[in-house]
Amino acid sequence: LTGILLRCLYLDTDPRYYDWVGYITDEGRWIQGARNLALHGHVEVSSGMNFHLSMAPLFQLSNYLVFELLGVSLWTSRLFTALFGSAILVLFWRCLRRAVNSQALLVGVALLALQSDLIALSRVAVPEMVVMSFELAVYFLIVSGTSPWQMVSAGALFLVACGMKATAALLLPVFSVVIL
Repeated sequence: LTGILLRCLYLDTDPRYYDWVGYITDEGRWIQGARNLALHGHVEVSSGMNFHLSMAPLFQLSNYLVFELLGVSLWTSRLFTALFGSAILVLFWRCLRRAVNSQALLVGVALLALQSDLIALSRVAVPEMVVMSFELAVYFLIVSGTSPWQMVSAGALFLVACGMKATAALLLPVFSVVIL
């Protein structure tokens, strides 16, 4: 719960990221198409935005839906990412609670919940945490796959992850090896 609170409280404050400040300031480009569509009714095409729109069309669409439901603000632009950053913690706990010693699981979830990079990336409007949550779900579906439907679901979630950010496709060889 502490990890979820860290990801969801004060989303409208500017983050301090120790590694590369340009990474965090890039968040406006990842949601620019969604914001323009919600505010102006069209996606304004510019050379800088085309890259982000083509790399993450489902991320932009998801943020557009959040903007339509809750309005356009700094807080709503980061809400989608914060929810999926929190989903990683819940998914990790849920999928491992019967397979791992409870003390070990508590330590593992606490490490994920309090890891500074995961907190920082869960609090800005960039697609990495959303993609990571889908990739984790795909992994758990593959390794616990007892039915063909789990593999089909894993494939569908993998396609969604690729729609959230196209670079997720680079994990296809990894997931293929895990399946084999």
